[in-house]
Amino acid sequence: MKMKAIVPALAGLLLAVSHPAMSKEVVTMVHPHDPIFEMSMWPILNGKVKSDKVEFKVTFTSIPAVIQAASTKQYDLVPMVTQAIPRLVERGLPFKVIATNQRYQFSGGGSHLFVAANGPIKSVADLKGKTIGVTSLNSSGVTATRIVLQSKYNANVALDGGDFKWVEMPLAVLPTAVQSGRVDAAILSNQQDYQALHNKNEFRVLVPEGLRDALGVAVPTTMVISFDDKLKARPEVFIEAARMLRESAEYFLKNQDEVFSASAKGDSGDVAYMKWYIANYASIPYDLTKDDFKGMQALWEASKKLQIVKDAPQVKDVIWERAVVR
Repeated sequence: MKMKAIVPALAGLLLAVSHPAMSKEVVTMVHPHDPIFEMSMWPILNGKVKSDKVEFKVTFTSIPAVIQAASTKQYDLVPMVTQAIPRLVERGLPFKVIATNQRYQFSGGGSHLFVAANGPIKSVADLKGKTIGVTSLNSSGVTATRIVLQSKYNANVALDGGDFKWVEMPLAVLPTAVQSGRVDAAILSNQQDYQALHNKNEFRVLVPEGLRDALGVAVPTTMVISFDDKLKARPEVFIEAARMLRESAEYFLKNQDEVFSASAKGDSGDVAYMKWYIANYASIPYDLTKDDFKGMQALWEASKKLQIVKDAPQVKDVIWERAVVR
C-alpha cells in the first residue's frame, strides 16, 4: 500500500525533472530589426547564456512598431530612446528603466554631419542658411547633432527660423542627395555613416564631435524599460532576465568573431560594419552605471534647451528599485 502511494508522487517528480522548460517563465522583448540588435540577443537565443528560470521570446520589427510597443505594453521589455523618456513621464505611463540598451561611445558616435568631399561647405559657418537632410526631425541622431551644433558651435538649431533649413526625406536617398547638391549636408543612418566614413572621395565629416564632447559624459541613447504592473507581478523573473541580458552583452564582447559571423550570416561586409559599430559608434551593454544616470540627466537638460521636452524628471524616479547599478 505504501509503495502504491509513493509511485504516483515519484512519477510526477520525474515528469517535472524531464520537462524543466515547462517551469520557465517567459519574458517577451521587442527590438528594431537591425543586425546590431540581433547580435546583442544572439547569445541568449542560441543557448550561450542559459537560465533554468526564464525563457526569452524576442520579436524584431520596425522602429515605429517598437515605439508603439511602449504604449500598448504588449511586450515585457522595450528599448526606449532616452530623450523620449521625459515625454513618457508626462503622459503618465507607469514604467521603469532596468538597463542601458545602447550607449554612445566616446569617439563621436551619434552626431556625425556629412557634406560632399569636394563641395563648397568647409565649416559650420559655411552651412548657415543651407539645408541639412534627415530622415526624422525627432530622431536621436538629429537631436545629438543639434546639441553638438548648439554647444560646440554656438549655432541656432531651431527647426524653424534657425541657422539651418532642416529637410526630411527617405533614408535611402540621403547619400545621393548630398552628392547631387539637393541638400548641403546630411545626418545618415548607422550603416550609411560607416560607408561614408570609408568613402573619403565622396564624403567628409563636417562635425566630428560627439555628445561626450558637448555634455562631458557618455550618453546612453536607448534604455530597456518595463512596466510597473509587470515588474510588481514577477520581480524575480525580471531580475533574472536582466542578468541574462548583461551576460549576453559580456559574451559577445568576449567572443566577437563567433557572434558577429553568426549574426551576419557569413557576410564579411556586415561583420566589418558591426565591429566598427561596437568599437566606434555605440556599445550595447545591458548594464546600468552611475555615469549613465549623469548622461541621462545631461541629455534631458540639453533637450529642454532645444524645447524637445518641457521638463526633465529626476533619474532616480524612473529607475527600477531592484535594478543592478554598477
